[in-house]
Amino acid sequence: MIFCSFRSAVSFPPPSPSRSRGDEMNLKEEKNSLRAAWRRRREALPAEERKGRDIAVCEAVAASASYRYADTVLGYAPIGCEIDVWPLLERAISEGKRVALPRTHGEGVMPFHYVGALGEAEPNGAFGIREPRRDAPLYEGAGTALMLVPGMVFDRDGFRIGYGGGYYDRFLSNFQGLSLCLVYSDFLFDVLPTEKTDIPVDMIITEREELFIYEKKKLFVLPKSFFFGIET
Repeated sequence: MIFCSFRSAVSFPPPSPSRSRGDEMNLKEEKNSLRAAWRRRREALPAEERKGRDIAVCEAVAASASYRYADTVLGYAPIGCEIDVWPLLERAISEGKRVALPRTHGEGVMPFHYVGALGEAEPNGAFGIREPRRDAPLYEGAGTALMLVPGMVFDRDGFRIGYGGGYYDRFLSNFQGLSLCLVYSDFLFDVLPTEKTDIPVDMIITEREELFIYEKKKLFVLPKSFFFGIET
């Protein structure tokens, strides 16, 4: 079941931890089909509606304790129909937070580099994405970091379907901060098909709700005040 008005548009079996290696090809095809179908759905939204919804989701993030208590924000340069977080990153810089953007390298490596202003991101990066300069200071895990993770569709366990490159899954496997997906409420599934290399995020924010998934993962030693804004 999916939380949207397109219930009959796409169907798939729920993911199972017992999927055999022989099912991997079908699983990839299933994810590719979902990726293409929901990309078309997002691209079909009128530009003004998409802009308004992007603003609503970003405002919900800015109002969250997770954003307020973070001193570092790892963002992304939106492409295609990804939620536009550029205004949120500009706000973070204006509030004195450190902002870093990803720069892709060969073999699926994607380090983040600090930028003092979004204009420092080069428009001719890999895949046509704006990226920080190669010599920009490298993010190496310092501070209380909040990472904004892009994607096409998401589920309520924190899994996502992006563009299929695996860059974010590799980075998230060693990331010690809080990872957060921004998503429209009607692009949120109960479950998505997953592979063993998929890494769930810790939190999801839509224009309607916040989902805290880190409790299920049991991976973090950050204080509760980082998530809820209360002292422990």
